[in-house]
Amino acid sequence: MKKKQFIWLSLFLILIIAILVSDSWGLSQPSKLKGGFTEVAFFRNQNNAGPVVRIYAVTVKHSTDALYKEYGDAMPYTLHGNTKVFFFDSNKLAPEKLSFDYPHFDTDIYQSILVYERNGADKITLKKTVF
Repeated sequence: MKKKQFIWLSLFLILIIAILVSDSWGLSQPSKLKGGFTEVAFFRNQNNAGPVVRIYAVTVKHSTDALYKEYGDAMPYTLHGNTKVFFFDSNKLAPEKLSFDYPHFDTDIYQSILVYERNGADKITLKKTVF
C-alpha cells in the first residue's frame, strides 16, 4: 500500500471512529435528565413467545420541572411490547419490587405521581395515576 493511500485510509477510519464516539456520547441518558430520576425497581416478563413487558418504578427529586416524557422515551422499548414507567416522589415511599399483575405494586402503600406508557402500537401516553 502506498503512503498516500495509507494516510487517507487512516484519516477515514479516524473520522468514522470520531463520529461513532460523538454519536454514542450524545445518546440520552435517563438518569441525567432534569428532575433527578433514580430507578428503584424493574420488572420484565420472561415470556419470550409473546410481547415483552417492561415495568419501571422511578423516583423523582424535582417533580415540578422533571422531564417525564423524555425519561420514558429513553427507556428500552420493543416493537409490539409495552413499557410502563411509574414515577414516585423521592420524599415518599416507592416500591422496590414490581409484579406483572395490574396495578404492579401495592397502591395502598405506594402512590405514583405519573405514569408513562408506550404500548404495542407505539402509542405514548403520560397520565396522572388513578387507582
